Amino acid sequence: MGIPIYMRIQQYITAKIRSGEWAEDSLLPTEVELSKQFGCSRITVTTALRELAKDGAIYRIQGKGTFVSRRNTSRNVYRTSGLSHFGTKLEDLTIPGEHRCVGVYVSSPTDEVSNLLRLGSEQRVITIDRIKYVEGVPFALEKLYLPELLYAPVIEKHLETQHFDELSAACGVTPGKSFISSEPVLCDAQIGQFLNISEGTPILRFCIELQDMQGNPVACEFVFVDGKQERVEL
Repeated sequence: MGIPIYMRIQQYITAKIRSGEWAEDSLLPTEVELSKQFGCSRITVTTALRELAKDGAIYRIQGKGTFVSRRNTSRNVYRTSGLSHFGTKLEDLTIPGEHRCVGVYVSSPTDEVSNLLRLGSEQRVITIDRIKYVEGVPFALEKLYLPELLYAPVIEKHLETQHFDELSAACGVTPGKSFISSEPVLCDAQIGQFLNISEGTPILRFCIELQDMQGNPVACEFVFVDGKQERVEL
């Protein structure tokens, strides 16, 4: 099986950045130019750019284009409570890194997840667990929850390699707004194993709620990181 086009686009952009050919704050080719170069739709290009923006490799300014991020992005972005207000974009909660899927399964949700997704008592969720690495070190555990009924068309696909935008497009879901909140929690055994943190250690959990264009919940994600809340001025 060949490499998906959106991943080839990501690899191309990443290689240009790492080689220094595309410097910090330099403007990337437009989505139209990239779609012509790779012989694909703009939706595919958008998917690739959105993932790179989420990882902090690039940033996007509406009406101006997409630019290369600066390399001095700090891990402290996860350690502050300033991002705990609603309405923060996902791109604002990013640092460069790589992901590895460690689990995909269908199960009954917790009460919290069920409430966030407004599920009925018998409805289940598809859970995708991923570890984010920064400079080769496990940095965050990400748990993405998808309503089984909404994402049933893709349940037999290789979800561990699929981006959320791709899964949504395949199911006729158009992502809209996202909301982020954070709170301190105690590290459990699973998180501790993946992130090399002692069980019971205070850590920070981000909750990301994703809606469609009509404001209905379509997914939620918990991101666990080694950090603490701090009071910052916005």
